[in-house]
Amino acid sequence: MLSLRSRIFIGIALPVVMTLIVFTIALSLPTTSARFIYSPEQLLIQTTGKAGPETVIAFQWPGGSLPAYPELAIDEPDVIETYSELNRLFADIDQLANALESGVLRIETATGQHILKPEKRQLSDLNSDFWIQVTASFIGLLICTLVWLPGNLNLAKAGFILTGISYFLLATSAGIYSSRNLFIAADLFQPLSLTNLMSTNLFIGGLCVLLWNYPKTLISERASYALFVAPLFTTQLAVFQVFDELLYTVYLPFGLLLLTAIAGMIQQFRKSAGDSATNTENRAILRWILLFIAATTIPSVLKLYTDIPQSVMIASFVFVYAGMMIAITRHRMFDIERWSYKLWIWFAGGMAVLLADVAIASAIGMSQTMTLAISLAVIGWLYFPVRQLLWRRFFTRKEHQLQDWLAQSLPELLRAQQGSGGQHDQHANLISALKAVFNPLAIELKSITTEKHSLSAGSTIMHLAADTGVTYVLSHPSEGRRQFRDEDMRVGELVLTLNELVQHSLSARQEGAQEERARIRQDLHDDLGAKLLRLLYRSHPDDKPLVKEAIQDLRTLLQRRSSSTSPVKTVIQQWQDEALMRCNDHDIDLHWQYANDPGQVATQTAELSAIAISQASMALRETISNAIRHRSDGPVTVSVSADNNWLTFTVVNQTEAPDQAQADATGMGLSNIEERMQRCGGQCRVSVTGASPAGDTHGIPGQAGCWKVILSIPVTCPP
Repeated sequence: MLSLRSRIFIGIALPVVMTLIVFTIALSLPTTSARFIYSPEQLLIQTTGKAGPETVIAFQWPGGSLPAYPELAIDEPDVIETYSELNRLFADIDQLANALESGVLRIETATGQHILKPEKRQLSDLNSDFWIQVTASFIGLLICTLVWLPGNLNLAKAGFILTGISYFLLATSAGIYSSRNLFIAADLFQPLSLTNLMSTNLFIGGLCVLLWNYPKTLISERASYALFVAPLFTTQLAVFQVFDELLYTVYLPFGLLLLTAIAGMIQQFRKSAGDSATNTENRAILRWILLFIAATTIPSVLKLYTDIPQSVMIASFVFVYAGMMIAITRHRMFDIERWSYKLWIWFAGGMAVLLADVAIASAIGMSQTMTLAISLAVIGWLYFPVRQLLWRRFFTRKEHQLQDWLAQSLPELLRAQQGSGGQHDQHANLISALKAVFNPLAIELKSITTEKHSLSAGSTIMHLAADTGVTYVLSHPSEGRRQFRDEDMRVGELVLTLNELVQHSLSARQEGAQEERARIRQDLHDDLGAKLLRLLYRSHPDDKPLVKEAIQDLRTLLQRRSSSTSPVKTVIQQWQDEALMRCNDHDIDLHWQYANDPGQVATQTAELSAIAISQASMALRETISNAIRHRSDGPVTVSVSADNNWLTFTVVNQTEAPDQAQADATGMGLSNIEERMQRCGGQCRVSVTGASPAGDTHGIPGQAGCWKVILSIPVTCPP
């Protein structure tokens, strides 16, 4: 069993060594300054100094000649239908390569004969077909090595890794002989062609093993091993040329293996039927694989892309790995550790810099110093900024870093300190925190009785069960750009725990304040209450009403607690008793009347909060004081009404000085009333009829008016 360090070394060294071997072989091919061009009707050559390509009539060398035909420059020899024609092609190209290397090869064109001189092949001689195929195969090999690095191999992973190795071999072998400038030795051309064929079959064989063993194992281990070795046996049909037609030795075995892979995918779809989260996830993975196989493998077998170059067709297979890579990263196709991603991103970044430098050096015919300067400029100004942008966009996951989700969620949870701290506020602040952390498309609050957090609907929906008996249902995180993962549930649980800590801190703060208030109430009751009672018995009869008011205020203060509520009927009765006592002390009639039953405010159990009772009591007391101060003849009328969870008091009295009352309406007394009503969420409206218009100083003296103050107080209806 290889250690992790050994696997990392092999995983880095293997692609590098294999790629260097490919470049070494490609650069060893013989070449010349003239460029041969394939045409379906004729073989063309483009020589230096000629305006356009010429038709090649024949090749000649001492002791032999060869009529030119288009297939000599064909990219892929497998398109030839019989082995007799293919063997003839290998032999003819081998003769031409030997003659070129000996310096005796001549070509005959319509303008005469030309001698071809051999040249050493440079990187700049490698055409775009070669670079496309090598790059695509390197990406495929990287992806498969990513799966191999963590270890814990199984049949599905082994099949996937086999496809990556075989894809690298088939693409690079095709890249070598398809990028030749006509010339290549037969003892290299034939092995490369067989390597391409065998690797193609191994690719489909590995795909068969993968699809029959992932996501569920549908065949026995022995059958899986049979699929591994089946491509080796089918390749022997081509090695020994059992049939003269390539249809029976190349395309028919490949087609049968492909049908086997498709049959495995169909079976996996059938076994993954159902609405469970696991089945939905499995079908999503299979759809990604099917999408890219249907776009590349099947059309290539059916030759639907005949007008597309062979190099592009082979390179398109990298999209199969792109689909699998999406399944690996987004749908957790394999259990890949995050360090493996980081390792290969680092390695791929270095390779990208190296390849960019090589490509620039090959394309620009300048000195080494100038080429180095241009390469550094392109890499520094273009590659690295684009790489960092893509890294932040697709790979950085800020929502799972402790400092980030704390910075996002904690301010939203602490907003509860600014509100009333009710259950609704707690839910609203927690929902805001979850939105800040996960940025989902929607959050629903449901009374689902569950004790576990869970994922459903293909990991697009996450259920977070709170201790309060409700469940927060989050759908499509990051505005639908990704799916939920297991670590998202852990982060969600931490947010719920943080919310509980915030609520506990608020409760502890309120409990401490209540204990301090209780101590103050005891001191007031034992000390100030006793002194006020002594003062009542010793005071003059004219002063006793004032002392009684002070005693009543003290009782009201001691009976209220900031966290308590009281029934509406009880509070109204206390306010009525106090108003009646004050009016009697001034020999004023009080008409206290109900527009409707205040007990019917939404429910019979409607209540007023402690802060509403405290502030409204003082506001109503000041209103009665103003009515007594500005009253002329007649009673003070207080009308009580209730509607839509609001309790309204209308205080009316007649006044002989409406202008003075109008002036007092803008004074400190009315300002204090308005502020107190705002503190408890209420409203205050004042109107004085009979006063002079604004700016008119010629009001009629002695004209009577009406003073009216309307106080509206919100009430609470418990569930």
